[in-house]
Amino acid sequence: MKRVLNTEVLIIKGRSDSLIIIGGLKVNLMEIEMKLKNFSEINEALVIFNDKDQWIEAYISPKKEIELTTLLSWCKEHFAHYKIPKRFHLVEMIPKTATGKIKRVITEPISPIQTLST
Repeated sequence: MKRVLNTEVLIIKGRSDSLIIIGGLKVNLMEIEMKLKNFSEINEALVIFNDKDQWIEAYISPKKEIELTTLLSWCKEHFAHYKIPKRFHLVEMIPKTATGKIKRVITEPISPIQTLST
């Protein structure tokens, strides 16, 4: 789940909030993250639920240059329609803690290189 406190602070809650319900269907955000990592050009993925807009968003750190439209086509083949993120953000890197885990409380904004809305 993502909550924007102001324009500078983004809080992403971890495991307890990784299971959400969309249209009466249970969706595990961690499952979407793991499946996105199967796409050959993705290095890392962070999937969040935007509770303000009520949709799933994905932050993608690519191994090399990637076409987001190609990724969207791949998702349509591998995900149920309700599990496909409504917005993809291409980022240079996903912020990490000192131990290498994805930072769930982010004080600096994540600036996307490119964004695709579906």
